[in-house]
Amino acid sequence: MEFEKAASDSSLQGEILFINTDSVISQYALAEEKRKFLEQKNLNRERQLRGKQGQYEAELKKYQKEQPILTQREQAKAEEKLMKLQNEILELQQQFQQEALAEEQALVLMLADTLESFMLEYAQGKNIKYVLGYQRDGSIFYKNPRLNITGEVIEALNQRYKP
Repeated sequence: MEFEKAASDSSLQGEILFINTDSVISQYALAEEKRKFLEQKNLNRERQLRGKQGQYEAELKKYQKEQPILTQREQAKAEEKLMKLQNEILELQQQFQQEALAEEQALVLMLADTLESFMLEYAQGKNIKYVLGYQRDGSIFYKNPRLNITGEVIEALNQRYKP
C-alpha cells in the first residue's frame, strides 16, 4: 500500500513531530468535499431565509398600501400576520445558525477522528512519542520546521481517500 511506503519513509522516528492542522484541513480532499457540501447547504438556507424575508416585505408593502382603507379589525389582523412572519424569520435564522454550527462541529470531530486513527497507523513501527497539531493561533509558539510532517500526512490521507 502506498500509505505504508509514505509512512515508512520518515526519518523522524522517536521525535515529537507536528502537523499544520490548517493545512491538513485545507488540503485534505475529504475535508474539502465536506466543506463544499456544508457551504452549499448554507447557501440553500440563505435562499430560503431571503424568500421568507421577501414574503414579509411584500406583506408589509401590501399592508402599508391598504392601511388607510382597512378597518381596525382588519389592521389588527394584518399586523398580527406581519408579527407572525417576523417571528418565523427570527426562528428560522436561529434554527439555521444552530444547524450550521452543529454541522461544522460534526465536521471538525469527524476530521479529528480521521486524523487520530490515521496517526495511530502512521506511528506504528516508529518510535514516535507525540504528533502535535499546530495552528497559528494555537498554543505551540515554536516549531522546528525539520519536524514538520504535514505534507507527508496530507499525501497519505489523500492517497487513502478516494472520492
